[in-house]
Amino acid sequence: IGPSSSAAAVLAAVDRHRAECPPDRPSHLLIELSTGGELPRWRRMPGVDAAPRRTADAEALAAWLEAAGDLAGTLVTLTGDADPVSHPGWRIVAAAARAAGATVHVRTPLDLDPAEAADLVTAPVDIVSVELHATTPRTWARMHDRDGLDGLDRVIAAVDALIAARRPLDAAGGLAALAVPWVVPRMQRRPETIDELEAFHEFWQRRLGTA
Repeated sequence: IGPSSSAAAVLAAVDRHRAECPPDRPSHLLIELSTGGELPRWRRMPGVDAAPRRTADAEALAAWLEAAGDLAGTLVTLTGDADPVSHPGWRIVAAAARAAGATVHVRTPLDLDPAEAADLVTAPVDIVSVELHATTPRTWARMHDRDGLDGLDRVIAAVDALIAARRPLDAAGGLAALAVPWVVPRMQRRPETIDELEAFHEFWQRRLGTA
């Protein structure tokens, strides 16, 4: 491979390297911090019954991460049956992943009081994916199996508080995306959300540069 190599030759060399030199650590670890609750609609597959989940043992998971050794270059995602940040030991697991050198990602509905949401900036977390899956109150309530139509406004207030509390990477300010933790609103492509996908993407791209 040299300066005159074609793109096809470079890709072929990369494939050979991957085959001959497999990574000594995973690129992505997904840890489910279950709390024993039921899966919301956005976590369920249509027509598939979800098996009951036991409450995750945070101390055991943290010990496993410590024993795993160097996880530099690994993304550790914390998810759960409903909300991993509702697990009492989630920060223990996140801290163990960070201490091992991993990038820590948490997926949360962020249905929290604004002060609790803002406090996530003190946690050992690099990326917060917000499981919104809606642009309208009715769709949010359906996707999260909630009664009432005030939930989306409550979550948006929590997102606003988290965004305001983040640490900018550029002291001069600039795009909201250039701050930590990185906030990534999420929406699944499902029959319940299909009519809201475009508006969701446009709104959050303007607001954060991510969606």
